[in-house]
Amino acid sequence: MSFAILRFEKIKSLSDLKGMTSHWDRSRLTPNADPKPHPEAVQFLHGQDPVAEVERRLPEKRRKDAVLCMEGLLSASPEYFRPDNPSQAGVYDPKRTEAWVKASMAWLRKEFGDRLASAVLHLDEATPHIQVAIVPLDRTTGRLDAKTQFGRAELRRFQTDYAKALKPLGIRRGVEGSQAKHQDVQRYYGLVNAAQEPPELSLRDKAALTVGRTTETVEQLLAQAADSRMVRDELEKAQSRLRASEDRANREQDLRLAAETARDVALDQAKQAKGTLASQVRELPLAQILPFLGYSRRHKDQDSEWIGPAGPLTTEVAKGKPNKFFLQDAGQGGRGAIDLVKAVMGVDYAGALGWLARFVTEDALVADAAAEATASARELMDKVRTAPEPVLMLSPDAADRAQVLQKLEAVGLEPTEASKLQGLGLVGAARFGQRLHVAFPLFQDHHTDPNEQPVGYVVEDLSQPQARPRRFGAPGIWRFTHRSGYEGADRLVHVFTSTPSEALALWNIARLEQGFLPQLEQDNIQRTVYVATGWTGQEHHTRLMTRAKADQASLVLAYRDDDWSRAHRQPLAQEAQKQAIPTASVTGVLSLLTLQSFAQLWLAILREGAERLLERLTAAREARRKRQQEIEAAKRGQGRG
Repeated sequence: MSFAILRFEKIKSLSDLKGMTSHWDRSRLTPNADPKPHPEAVQFLHGQDPVAEVERRLPEKRRKDAVLCMEGLLSASPEYFRPDNPSQAGVYDPKRTEAWVKASMAWLRKEFGDRLASAVLHLDEATPHIQVAIVPLDRTTGRLDAKTQFGRAELRRFQTDYAKALKPLGIRRGVEGSQAKHQDVQRYYGLVNAAQEPPELSLRDKAALTVGRTTETVEQLLAQAADSRMVRDELEKAQSRLRASEDRANREQDLRLAAETARDVALDQAKQAKGTLASQVRELPLAQILPFLGYSRRHKDQDSEWIGPAGPLTTEVAKGKPNKFFLQDAGQGGRGAIDLVKAVMGVDYAGALGWLARFVTEDALVADAAAEATASARELMDKVRTAPEPVLMLSPDAADRAQVLQKLEAVGLEPTEASKLQGLGLVGAARFGQRLHVAFPLFQDHHTDPNEQPVGYVVEDLSQPQARPRRFGAPGIWRFTHRSGYEGADRLVHVFTSTPSEALALWNIARLEQGFLPQLEQDNIQRTVYVATGWTGQEHHTRLMTRAKADQASLVLAYRDDDWSRAHRQPLAQEAQKQAIPTASVTGVLSLLTLQSFAQLWLAILREGAERLLERLTAAREARRKRQQEIEAAKRGQGRG
């Protein structure tokens, strides 16, 4: 049996409308969409420019808090689009899909008329769906009135009428008058694209249930009760009774019992872990957690003052209260690891609990659990390891993402290049209180799998070049590849440097081909791989050199001349020598120009011009050559004496 799907969500501001549009047209990264879709995967069926079409319909006079438009999502359960294999995400029958699109658009135009501003078809996700923008104008007064136009009674009518329009296709309405609540587009969006198997409850879901919250995963579990394995047997029995019974009340009761079975399973799982994780997390020392939040001690061997991305932080260690803290910039304090993560990362209780779960050992959790819950606790930790909470919650706000692009452009990156990095997931926005930082993901090795999750992040405040970047999560590398496009080029070069911002500066300087970095400007270089290694260990060094040797790559070490950078350069140089890999260094150009970093060199080129700075570099090289000649002549004179 296939069911109609229709959901609406309010859009209250133009910024939200623009954010919606960037998702529709894929101008921003959409993780659940196919990264390499076919050309017709995104089709505008009505109104090519949603923002302009909505604005054109808005009345000149309107309340500041008025709902500007309703975003709608139309779809059907996967059995309709892929009847042979409903759980195979991303597959659909073209003829069935075309028939559903025609019927859906006909209903939309009949129901909403000119109030329908835009409609787009997405075929690049798990299940085909249409998203629409409808301006909630009162047909009589011409005023915005979402409360009346999309009230409960109207939403129920829309569900019924849309299902009638799809009835010739074998698609029916869900149970009318049931206790199911209308869900907004963003929540139901995930459910439409989910596989038909019941989702596993993560540690965060269970932690949320212990404090009386319902997460999206639990809602998904309930919404998919009709298709989940957990209640498939119950449903088959219920459906047989449906066919045998003429009594509508009995039919609805059978369906509700099946859904309640799935809900009971979810609640039973949550009760097994209730209280266990939270009690363990509360005992975690702040000094253990702070380094993983990008914080470092202001004074060595002292735990009372810390510096990090959300601003200065103090603890009350000296007063015998090591678990109390205070964030100076935010004027906010708290007690314990949960409050700390909530304040620094801006997450809620369940988010903080899930993030902190990585620090709780299996033995500690099992020992603290009730005897009958031991197996459940071990299973719980297995789930944490396979699907951990993200080490850093990136800001989804369109304004923050735009501000990050501006920060990248301010340090000399062209707008198209900055957008490309953001689209590839190599840069993001991270907000800590009032501070916005650029976040670069770290991976264990060369990042080639698009589904691989970062093991950590480096956050940089690009407006303060002297500020040292901060790491969240585990050590790793940040890297990207530049292809030269030279015909006949066959060389591969790996460039190792300290930070992502240094790598971007080196990339820009090398592309000028003005002689600043001759080792990176040769015509026979096919690919240049830039790798930031400021947060790596010996195991990373060995893997990086083994990879370089396997690729038959040449190495270029491009580190700043400071203690921190030298500490990362030296082990790489030693490993390269050990594996007999050709290695060059370009650090000398900084000392010749008395600059501290390649980021400073790039900004100097932009400020003074490449030609003028190159004259300075040439003069410095000549002066150095003469000094070396004088030193050698003096040594020869001493030898003769």
